[in-house]
Amino acid sequence: MPPRAAGNRAYTWSRSFVCLAYSKQTHPPTPSERVVLALNNLGEKRVEFPRDGNGAQVHEAIVNTFPSLASGYELLRNSEGRGKELLKIPMPERGFSVDYHNPQDIAAAPVESRT
Repeated sequence: MPPRAAGNRAYTWSRSFVCLAYSKQTHPPTPSERVVLALNNLGEKRVEFPRDGNGAQVHEAIVNTFPSLASGYELLRNSEGRGKELLKIPMPERGFSVDYHNPQDIAAAPVESRT
């Protein structure tokens, strides 16, 4: 997405996503893993969506930010408590929309071998 003009702020919504390296990852990346992810153009990035974005627009924004996820991905969130574990966010029938995401940490995992 092109950079937004100052007046467009009300029309967009952004969120930090972490693109994981492995599809079966069950915990958020450690600080050292985050460095390796960043060096490989993965890791944490801000994804900007249209404020009223539908499933197709959310998917497009994620894939534009993380092209390696074009073949498929799952969205995960941190669990509650100290032993942070990544939990799959169930996909709604119409796909993920901007309204569906709560203010929480979100990770995207490739689906090639996730079961």
